[in-house]
Amino acid sequence: MCEMLEVSRSGYYKYLEIKARPDKNAQILAAMLEILQEDPENGNYGKIRMREALRSKGIKCSRERCAYIMEDNGLLKKKKTPKGITKADKAAQASDNLINGDFTAEKPNEKYITISQTLLRRQR
Repeated sequence: MCEMLEVSRSGYYKYLEIKARPDKNAQILAAMLEILQEDPENGNYGKIRMREALRSKGIKCSRERCAYIMEDNGLLKKKKTPKGITKADKAAQASDNLINGDFTAEKPNEKYITISQTLLRRQR
């Protein structure tokens, strides 16, 4: 059979050995589903919190593998974008330069000037 498939004997037996091993991802997925069923609030778990829950059960799993398994099985929730945040209207924010570099005033409280935080940071 190995000659017909053009595979070495050792390669064939190595394949059988690997095939007989339990799938690590399936074991981790089963543990994830068990964690999610423990409490209805666990449905909010992201990859980092899920990894910590797996660790507490004694299952070692990297963050990347945890994310891969969760994404592959639809366990990750989409990030919610906050609603009600307005987008700045650049035309409405533009203001006229009334001072035009003339900082002298004939009497007190005639001209008020503010410095933006970005200008202060640039000067440091």
